[in-house]
Amino acid sequence: MLLIRWIVWPIISLFVRHVEGLNKLPDGPFILVSNHASYIDGPLLIALLYRFKKARVCFLVTKEGFTGKFWDWIFRKGGAVRVNGSVDSAVALIKNGFSVGLMPEGKRTATGWPDEKIEHTGIGVLALLTKRPVVPVYVETFSFWSRHHFFPTFHNSIVVRFGKPLQFSAKSTKVNIQRAKARIWREVKKLARVSYV
Repeated sequence: MLLIRWIVWPIISLFVRHVEGLNKLPDGPFILVSNHASYIDGPLLIALLYRFKKARVCFLVTKEGFTGKFWDWIFRKGGAVRVNGSVDSAVALIKNGFSVGLMPEGKRTATGWPDEKIEHTGIGVLALLTKRPVVPVYVETFSFWSRHHFFPTFHNSIVVRFGKPLQFSAKSTKVNIQRAKARIWREVKKLARVSYV
């Protein structure tokens, strides 16, 4: 995580135009749920939260893509944890005082907007199992470095909006998991100011 805190943030911060909602973040470990618009989303949020809230956030990433010892080292130093569909690693991190970040879209958006719906239920499962606050966040990084550009544009265009923490107390049933997932994602889309039904 030191790589992110002391090297990445001083560079990325030059291109951050606006951040709002940091005062809404809860004390103690929380679950951060974000849209995914750029490769820099995870490092940006890890660095931002540590810089201003001293929050230790680990993002969960899949074991697909960017494989090999080099990328394993980068992810480890950058505060990411590889998982394979299991929430056990996330629960263990939370119990050890870390906050956990998830991007349930699974891939970078092609349009700049969050997906209308998400299929992965991990955010609902984790919210109901741990009973920790869930913080929705929207990152506007698409215009800075989208999947359509090989290099960043280096425009001062990054915006980050943190929403009000959500609390879940229901039992971890299939129905409740789906409801929690849907509610969390609706809040992310609200932060993006996307029209939806």
